Amino acid sequence: MQALRRAYAISEARGAPRRERLPYVALIAVAEVNLGHDPEEELKRALGEARGKFRDEEAALLRAYCGLLSTRGRSAEALEMGERACALADRGKNLSLRMRCHLDVAGAYLLAGEDPEKARQHLLGALEHRDRVVGTPHQTIVVELLATLAEVEFNRRRYPAALERGEEALREARRTGARSSLMMILGNVGEYACGAGAYARAEELAQELRKFVDRGGSHVPETHVDRLQLRLLEASIAMGQGRWEEASRALDELKAAGEKGGVRYFVAQALVVEAELARRRGAATEVREVLRRIRREGLMKVLGQENRLRLAEIERSVDPAAPGSG
Repeated sequence: MQALRRAYAISEARGAPRRERLPYVALIAVAEVNLGHDPEEELKRALGEARGKFRDEEAALLRAYCGLLSTRGRSAEALEMGERACALADRGKNLSLRMRCHLDVAGAYLLAGEDPEKARQHLLGALEHRDRVVGTPHQTIVVELLATLAEVEFNRRRYPAALERGEEALREARRTGARSSLMMILGNVGEYACGAGAYARAEELAQELRKFVDRGGSHVPETHVDRLQLRLLEASIAMGQGRWEEASRALDELKAAGEKGGVRYFVAQALVVEAELARRRGAATEVREVLRRIRREGLMKVLGQENRLRLAEIERSVDPAAPGSG
């Protein structure tokens, strides 16, 4: 983050045209979202300057805006921004930007709970270019595309297939030294392992992610997505292994941090696990209270298809006549 801001300041000090500085605005915005901050007003201003004038810069800003809106649960707006970013990037020559736009809109489709096939088509389209990219930055995109394909399998509730795809992405991340992607993948593959009942493997992945997060120290605050992902994985593992009090503590920490950072996605994820934990403990009243909160706060819209189906099953377990969790 500081390096990006320093680069922007240097660019500004030497009198670089605003167009040259707009990509920094987009990159800084992505970093701000990961830290739980809200750069929406800054993005709006930059988009106003780029719209209809600078195609690649506008695509990069729309991509950043898509990510922000997606994590805030504003799914329809996020998808619109993401599709516009893809349309612009596809007309340009920046292969890296094109692949990233398709990657991010695929993620937005998954977060919106849309048909995973829509996400899959964006991912496969981007992967058609994988043999044309060289160098670590581009290889990182390939890793993230593979990781998101694993998430598609997860949303289809094909947990062993998701774990297999995720492990492939993890191997590629290790091979290319894509550290930032590796941290993201560790948490996700840990969740896939939990879904497949492979808790020993999930714990191995959590331990590795914990080392990365702890090494970051104050640069990885409690509201950072990597720390939130670790808390979610720790709660899932503890619940799966019957350590319910430990799971409950991790969920409380996750909800508090998610609320503090305004990252509704992780608040919603915590409540899904909390509902499942209450179901396993036979606390039907608590399950109903969690479901009511999810609906009352509009959190259903930030959950992917897998979690929506999971909630529907949880609800039917306490109220067999319930039609579903939507």
